[in-house]
Amino acid sequence: MKIRVRDAHPADVKWMSNNTEGWTVTVEKQEGAASLAEALHALIAEDFDQGVRMGWLHSSLQRAAGGEPGYVRLYELHVSPEFRQRGVARALVDELFARVPVTPVTWCAHR
Repeated sequence: MKIRVRDAHPADVKWMSNNTEGWTVTVEKQEGAASLAEALHALIAEDFDQGVRMGWLHSSLQRAAGGEPGYVRLYELHVSPEFRQRGVARALVDELFARVPVTPVTWCAHR
């Protein structure tokens, strides 16, 4: 299995919402949902050979007050149960860090 990480597209939103624990993903901004429109990076991990989606990540850019440096918030990270323990989460997080190499990244536990 070779993992490919790509940007999420509107066609992925329903799958993303179905592959989470009680969270909704939308294309446009919506109260109480993670949206592609608000994401700094919304990423999909899929099996390169079969094109099967295995997991997803949503991050946002948080601006700091008073001229302090901002940071990237890792907002959601989900891996489908059948693909856990195979490096999917690592691939998603590694890609996020590759895209924001000099910005601090923090995990936001919202539950």
